[in-house]
Amino acid sequence: LFLITVLVGCGRMPASVSGTVTLDGSPVEQGLVSFTPAEGGMLAAGTIDSDGGYRLKTNRASGLATGQYVATVTSREPGKSGPLGGPPMPGKFITPRRYAFAKTSGLSYTVESGSNTIDIELTSQ
Repeated sequence: LFLITVLVGCGRMPASVSGTVTLDGSPVEQGLVSFTPAEGGMLAAGTIDSDGGYRLKTNRASGLATGQYVATVTSREPGKSGPLGGPPMPGKFITPRRYAFAKTSGLSYTVESGSNTIDIELTSQ
């Protein structure tokens, strides 16, 4: 525990997570993956690349703390311009909406010290 505290305090995280996000076996080409600690703490997130790959960061630091996490995945089509030239409205969900919320995603992972590869396989059904 002391070692984790020291590492986190120095801006370095004890674990890294990367992987690929797929929907029905095909790579998700854009979006965001978030890992929320089950016991509370700092959220880690990463953007999804065009090949479905992602790498998590906590704030500006690469990686995250070890422990149990609930993951969410959000991928949307580009939004349309808002009324009167305001910011764009969010586009239609590409991934099923249930994956965008921690309470309904059903995505739970254990992050261990060191390098973790976590491929996230989503289904339309």
